[in-house]
Amino acid sequence: SSAMGEARLALGTNGRILVRYSGTEPILRILVEARSAEDVRRWADHIEDSAKMEVALGVDPRVS
Repeated sequence: SSAMGEARLALGTNGRILVRYSGTEPILRILVEARSAEDVRRWADHIEDSAKMEVALGVDPRVS
């Protein structure tokens, strides 16, 4: 999603993002690593909100 692109651009080489669907549960796993806990929370929340919006709009976020 564009939220992941935004986060990757903002974090640059100071962090990383991994987003994947669980193989055993109907959930999306979001991993954000950054230099500060504030950045981790901000970008994880942003990606989560974006995924929820896509689901509400009927977009399958697994399809790029």
